[in-house]
Amino acid sequence: MRTATLRFFSLLPLLGAAAFLAGCIVQKKGSSEDKIREYTDIQSQVETRNAVDAENGNRKKWSSEMETDLQRRQRFYQSLAGIYEGTFKINGSDFNVRITMVPSIPPYIPGDRVRLPEEVASDLNNLYLNVQVVQWNPQNSIGSVGCLFENVRPDIDRGKLSLSSEGCPSLYLLNVAEDADEVADGTERKAAATRVASRIIEGKLDRVPYLKARMQPTTNAAVYSFSTARVEE
Repeated sequence: MRTATLRFFSLLPLLGAAAFLAGCIVQKKGSSEDKIREYTDIQSQVETRNAVDAENGNRKKWSSEMETDLQRRQRFYQSLAGIYEGTFKINGSDFNVRITMVPSIPPYIPGDRVRLPEEVASDLNNLYLNVQVVQWNPQNSIGSVGCLFENVRPDIDRGKLSLSSEGCPSLYLLNVAEDADEVADGTERKAAATRVASRIIEGKLDRVPYLKARMQPTTNAAVYSFSTARVEE
């Protein structure tokens, strides 16, 4: 019995050492797992931040491209804004015509921040022209005929507008022009309008001075051509 007791007490230091080593191993293992979790969390945060930065960069690029497109369109719309007047004949009678164009929204003035794509898209979707066409016999200005065309979006590359409305008895086809000379040939008229449109978009022409027009009534097959000149901004 005494021998067994002595043997037990002699083993106590070894048991204590074993317990200490086991504790160290568990602690070391736990510390290692904590480090791995910490590294994983940091890596995840970095990847998330990089993804957000990339997304923000893409949105800024997208917004910049949309702003450029909006500026092109606004330049063209603002160049058309104003009042134009001209004359034409129907069955030997003289008639006056007045065309008034008003853009739906003013140009955006850039600030210190980059606008969100949604903000630019809103301007693009809401940008259009409201156009009024009034024609009358100069001998009787009270008896005029007028049409209002809303949400008109011109072809800014070809410099042309098509005006049609269910409540209007005529279709109007307009081309931008820089000179008052009547261009009879349709191909040349279209080519000239394209050249003028290009000058407008490039910022070389601020205001459209003339509009070449063709009116097609719905009541007959006749086509009436006329030219209008800007009279007011």
